[in-house]
Amino acid sequence: MKIRDLQNKIADALNGCEELVQGSCKAIVEDSMTVALDIQKQLQTVKGVAIVVMTPTFTRNGSNPNGLPVEAQLTIQCVEIPEHNRLLSGRLTALDAAEIVALSLDSRELNLVRIAQTADAATRSIIVQVDFNVSIILN
Repeated sequence: MKIRDLQNKIADALNGCEELVQGSCKAIVEDSMTVALDIQKQLQTVKGVAIVVMTPTFTRNGSNPNGLPVEAQLTIQCVEIPEHNRLLSGRLTALDAAEIVALSLDSRELNLVRIAQTADAATRSIIVQVDFNVSIILN
């Protein structure tokens, strides 16, 4: 599996989650060519939650004849600007979205590690980070 394939698989799964879609959330792969524009559009125009599948840092985990076994902590950030998002009915907050992400993705392949929320005063945004442990074979 390629790193981008892992990120796309996760983003596709989240974009296929009806609860997130109905709550005006959109998953975006950090490594995509249009990530900055996609995040800005989601936060400023759609006024929903941007769910960003970050690029993990991998470390080697043994050897395998089919590729390079690696493990990582994968971070998914749920970002919202409350003053835009929370004025509209039916919208999920960043924390709501993070909980759905955790429940949707926790599995044998992705193990939930933590959920943590912070605020960014400069951008007036709330960021909820959902961390998973993941092991794959790069090939």
